[in-house]
Order: sequence, then structure tokens, then C-alpha cells
Amino acid sequence: MRICLRHAINVDAGKNKIDEWKLDASLSATPRETAFLQKQGSKQLKKIPRHTEAMDSSRLKIVIFGSFHSGKSTFIQAIDPASRHIDAECGDGTTTVALDYGKVMVNDLHVHLYGTPGQERFGFARKIIMQGMDAALLLVDCTCAVDAFTKGIYHDLMDCHVPLGLLLNKCDVTESCPAMVKRELPGSIHVYEISAKDPASAREALGRFVEVITKAR
Repeated sequence: MRICLRHAINVDAGKNKIDEWKLDASLSATPRETAFLQKQGSKQLKKIPRHTEAMDSSRLKIVIFGSFHSGKSTFIQAIDPASRHIDAECGDGTTTVALDYGKVMVNDLHVHLYGTPGQERFGFARKIIMQGMDAALLLVDCTCAVDAFTKGIYHDLMDCHVPLGLLLNKCDVTESCPAMVKRELPGSIHVYEISAKDPASAREALGRFVEVITKAR
């Protein structure tokens, strides 16, 4: 399926504004648009500055990364049932093609959660969303081997010099293997074993991570 993005995105966590991308699955991107997106997607995450200006200390922007179907949208939905998602139909359900957005109060802080697309071709979207982030969460499916995409994102985020949390998802499933993920992604300090489908599990992990961020400020 080809999806044409008809409007640019304007995300301002401080003012809590989102201008959604309008998606038209019946239209194809022009060759010029395709070349531009491919060029943008080839750049590295670590080239994006952490902040363009200081964010209000009462707010946190946390960006959530992870591969296709790792559970990012489910995690944000568990935190904020009124969260918003920009996705498209795919072979086995839906997939995020722009972003997920949710918000919640944690210890008197306004926490804004931004979920990113989990496919390589949407690298340009990830770079836009992550600008000005205060922290990052990488969500990993513990029931399968860690793929190259996840490893690449992990190493890029380690170079971003913001607090990084590792969410080991689907730990409630019999075949899950958190130890395998920890071996494949060494050096993680803030690791949380969760089930993204369980609101209590998701909120507990987020609350612990927010405490880490506030202590580091």
C-alpha cells in the first residue's frame, strides 16, 4: 500500500498541539516526494539535537521507539485510553505511519508520549518526532530474537545523551525471554519487564522511568 502525506506535521509538546497528517491510501507519492523521503530516512538519529530550547520544567516529552508490532501503540493506549493514533491497514492488522500521541500526569508532571513508526522507511518521521525529547523508551518484543532495526535504534539512542529506558514487552507470555534481550542490548541501566496490554504494568514502568528522569534533571 502506498500512502501519500498531504500535510506536514507540527508537534509542540509544550503547547500540546498536534496537526495531524492527512493520509490518502488511494494516492501514490510522486517520484520527487519518494526521493526526498528516502534521502531523509537515510540520516542517523544521533544527528538530531536534543533540545532547540528548554522545555517547561512541568512537562516531559518522552518518545517511544521500537520495531514493527513491538507494542508501542498498545503501550500508549494502556497509559492513555484517549490517545490518538495515525495508522494504516497492513497485511496483519494496522501499523503506525506517522505517530501515536498520549498524555498523562505523573507526580505533578505533564508527560507527553510520542510513539514512532517501527519501519525503516519512516526514519524521517522518527527524526522529526524526537526533536526536543527529554527521554526515550525502546520497546522490545521478548518473544522473538532482537532484529537489526531494534539494535540500530538502540545504539543511536545511546548516543543521544538523554535518559533511555528499555521496555521488555510480552513478559506475560510463556515463550518470552527477557534475558536474551538483555544480552543482545547490553549496557542498559533502566530496564522494565512489562505487558503493554496491562495498564497497571505499563503505568508502573512509566512511573519508575519518570522518577529516573526527574532525578537526572
